[in-house]
Amino acid sequence: MAKEMTRITAATFVSTLKRIPPPVITLFALAGFAAAYVGSSYSAWVAQRFAENSQSARFKVCHQDCLAQKVPRVDCYGGCEKIAYEGWYQGNLALTEYADRQWWIWALSFPAAVTLAMLVGIVLNWLPNLQPAKFLPALGLLFFSSAVAAIVMIAAAGIVWTLAPLPTAVAYAWLLTRTQKVLTERAENGLAFSPLLLAIPAGALLGGLLHLILPDFAWFSGAEILWAILFGGSLAIPTTIETAT
Repeated sequence: MAKEMTRITAATFVSTLKRIPPPVITLFALAGFAAAYVGSSYSAWVAQRFAENSQSARFKVCHQDCLAQKVPRVDCYGGCEKIAYEGWYQGNLALTEYADRQWWIWALSFPAAVTLAMLVGIVLNWLPNLQPAKFLPALGLLFFSSAVAAIVMIAAAGIVWTLAPLPTAVAYAWLLTRTQKVLTERAENGLAFSPLLLAIPAGALLGGLLHLILPDFAWFSGAEILWAILFGGSLAIPTTIETAT
């Protein structure tokens, strides 16, 4: 049964992509890529700052300097161990602000990029399913959903760091379907939840390939590209999209 459901989900995912007009795919793929790369590059910068704040590196420098001075009866090892720890601890405290900020950048860059793509699509008349009167309420929901995701990640990062992104991604995928329904007000054009779920592992593969080209690109952020394409495509496809969940 699980394999059958996976095949159905994959079929829905592929059939949805095939029906999206190529210009819309290009537009929203660029938006998703821009959002993912902004978050990835900032997170890479933060990770580099934490790597540079190395307790062992601080100890090594301090110990070498202490031995070079050849001061009698000075415990270079014990003194430098304390100095290195205090420097590392204070450095980590200072970097926490940047570590927390990365989740806001991750969360808000996606709705910002998708909003820009939608505005371009409206101007070019590529998004016939979008209801202009519902544009601002849908944007409010999209940015609110992103803010919730950021808060969840900040709260969970220190507890279950390796597991926190997955439930957050699943919840955000569901919130995208709610946002799309507000934008279109048409159930027959509803954005299916199952393809958005499949976009998470598929996006990880895509992100892994992009990481080989752009080392700062986070492998897990490839889902944002596929989410953006599916979201934009649901506003452009004139035919019915399956609404299986």
